[in-house]
Amino acid sequence: MDKQIAEMIHAYSRAEGFFEAERMERLARMAPEEARAMFNDLCQAWEAVADRQAGPGPAGAAENRKVN
Repeated sequence: MDKQIAEMIHAYSRAEGFFEAERMERLARMAPEEARAMFNDLCQAWEAVADRQAGPGPAGAAENRKVN
């Protein structure tokens, strides 16, 4: 493997470790209400994409997945 490519992969790996630690710290400080709001937003985005991919029909993908 080219030395420059190996160095880039190593740098990306180190950066990923830093970002993961930062994300874990932020999530640990998050209130349950914030976590639930983030989860709901992610579900809505996922459902919107699934509905677009499913196309027109009697019931969209969101109707088939109920998240409480």
